[in-house]
Amino acid sequence: SLKLLLRAPEPSRTGLAASLDLYGPTRSGLEGGVGLGAIRSFGRVALRAGASFATGVSSWSPHLHGGLSAAVALGARWRVLGELVAEVSGGEAVFSAGPAVKLALGEGTALMAGALLPVGPGAPAPSLAVQLTRAL
Repeated sequence: SLKLLLRAPEPSRTGLAASLDLYGPTRSGLEGGVGLGAIRSFGRVALRAGASFATGVSSWSPHLHGGLSAAVALGARWRVLGELVAEVSGGEAVFSAGPAVKLALGEGTALMAGALLPVGPGAPAPSLAVQLTRAL
C-alpha cells in the first residue's frame, strides 16, 4: 500500500488517509484498489474505519472491502487490536473478525500479526497474516 496522509490525527480531530493498494496473492489472484481511512484516538484506545474499492488485475471483478478496528496501547511499542472486516461483491456481504498484535520496531516501522475468522455463513476460510510496514 502507498498511503497519503490527508489530515494528521490529533487528540480532538480525526485523521484521514488515502491509499493505493496492491493485494496478493488473494483467493481471486492479484488485486489492485484505492481506499480511504479514518482514525480517532481516545487516550490509549484508537478507533479506525476504512473502505477500499478493489478489482482483480487480470480481470474486472469489482468489490468493496470495509473494516472497523479498535486498538489498545499496552505500552509505548505494543498494541492489541480487534477487527471486523466485510467484503461486498455481487450484492452479497461476507464478514470476518479477529485479533491482531502490533509491535513498533522503530520510528515509522511496525510488525503486525493477526487472524481473521469467519463470522456467519458464506464467510471465507480463516486466514493468518504477518505484515511489516515502513513509513516513508
